[in-house]
Amino acid sequence: MNIENTLPTRGQLERQLSQTLQSTYRQQFGNPIGKVTCNLLNNKVAIVAEDRVTEVEKVLLNNDRVDLANELRSAINKIFRTQIKQTVADIMQVEVVDIVYDSILSSGYLGALVLLNNTPHIRSNNKAYFRRPAPDAVDLKSSLRLVSDGNSKVDME
Repeated sequence: MNIENTLPTRGQLERQLSQTLQSTYRQQFGNPIGKVTCNLLNNKVAIVAEDRVTEVEKVLLNNDRVDLANELRSAINKIFRTQIKQTVADIMQVEVVDIVYDSILSSGYLGALVLLNNTPHIRSNNKAYFRRPAPDAVDLKSSLRLVSDGNSKVDME
């Protein structure tokens, strides 16, 4: 058996991370979280979560206790940020270097960018449908026409 076939695909890792974060949030805070989108970008993972305002936060906001709602949000963020960091490390099997994290109480959105010390090992997708890689310098040169008349300028073809 080829070792390449035992590795997860990028999509499998992204789905597993998304589902695990949804489950963790529900278990920890007693609230379901809305859609969680995870994207693996080489040695970074981008995470966006929707609808993550807890019932307690809603009650506080509805009773003009914004200060308490913000304190609660801060505590929840501290806990969930740590859980995101650990979950990403466990699923990607790569050390997490740092995490940039923020959430907005009024909209219920959370955004995180998790920086990894290495790119996770993934199986390449051999199907006809796959993400197009970013062009490298050679591809860019072949798609640009250099015109020189004393001044260098670049025209797009």
